[in-house]
Amino acid sequence: GSDLGWFNVPMLQCPAKAADVAANMQRFAISGLPPLLIVPGLWSSRGEDHIGMMRGEEVLIFGAMNLLGHQQGDFCLPGTHSKWVRMRGQAVETIETCMTGEVFDLIRTHSVLGNGMRNWDGTLIEGAFARGLATAKTVPNPIRSLFSLRTMRIRRDCSDAEMASYLSGLFIGTEVQSFLNEIDRCMVIVASDRLSSLYGKAANFFGMECEQCNDAMAFIAGTRILAEQMRAAVQKPTTVAPG
Repeated sequence: GSDLGWFNVPMLQCPAKAADVAANMQRFAISGLPPLLIVPGLWSSRGEDHIGMMRGEEVLIFGAMNLLGHQQGDFCLPGTHSKWVRMRGQAVETIETCMTGEVFDLIRTHSVLGNGMRNWDGTLIEGAFARGLATAKTVPNPIRSLFSLRTMRIRRDCSDAEMASYLSGLFIGTEVQSFLNEIDRCMVIVASDRLSSLYGKAANFFGMECEQCNDAMAFIAGTRILAEQMRAAVQKPTTVAPG
């Protein structure tokens, strides 16, 4: 439910539990389709210019918590706009967004650094990815290190796959490293197997413990939890004050 989707559903402010999300889902009717329920999404604030938001990822988090048996934790949901979410007391507390996936794609396809990567077929070169992680650790600001891609092409004639793998390691490493001091003990990665593997490698490289949960399984579990919360709210008896 967003201003870019079918219907714009008001977002909830954190902290928010699964029951809060379920209670604020809105029903819509579209001709030819079954009744639709749209999740409202969440937002958190650490100040006027530091507001986090997500729409839909909370379903995966509730599902992952259920599958892993957690009551709280620090969650990473990699993707076009990666989400880092702190859960405390079964409630979403804070949300951070990293535009890692989108910036990776923009650099690869629409910049001078992308020459040689535009036809990349997705093949990962492990050694190049590891070098990208190492560069992220040595030079944690990618603005300083990005141009190394250009020199790699000119001086070493690197392949498309090697350059894209290095860039992936550089960006994922920068993202993971930026949260090292904010994770209590272990991060939970909720993603596809491929992205979980990449972020798991980065976590291990920086000495961070991690658990992994498949995003498809988490989504199924999360929708089931929201449905159960809605049923529980409907069946809850109404308390009548003594007159």
